[in-house]
Amino acid sequence: MTPKLQNLLAETDQDLFTTGACRVYALQLKARYPELKIKHAGSEHSLDDASRARHVYCNFGDLKIDVLGITSEKQYLQSNAYTAWEVSPEDLASFDPERPSDNGPLNRWRHYR
Repeated sequence: MTPKLQNLLAETDQDLFTTGACRVYALQLKARYPELKIKHAGSEHSLDDASRARHVYCNFGDLKIDVLGITSEKQYLQSNAYTAWEVSPEDLASFDPERPSDNGPLNRWRHYR
């Protein structure tokens, strides 16, 4: 395990799942509650997927669900000037061999394995 990942694991659950492992939290919620959708949120003005995606969370109706709890998705998006798009668990879990990193394999949004 790399030092960066060891440091992330040493953080509180809230810090871990809001600053580096939000997709892991969302994937586990989706596995437990299949009716949830998984969404990415970020800037719609960036053409690059890696810089556009800022947070992964689950969605149910009008609600955003992540480690911080259940809140209004609309308010969250507006307060951060984000847009959101649905992403499949398979897409989040697949890694791009063309994106090497010192910290391990990355997916197209530069999330680590």
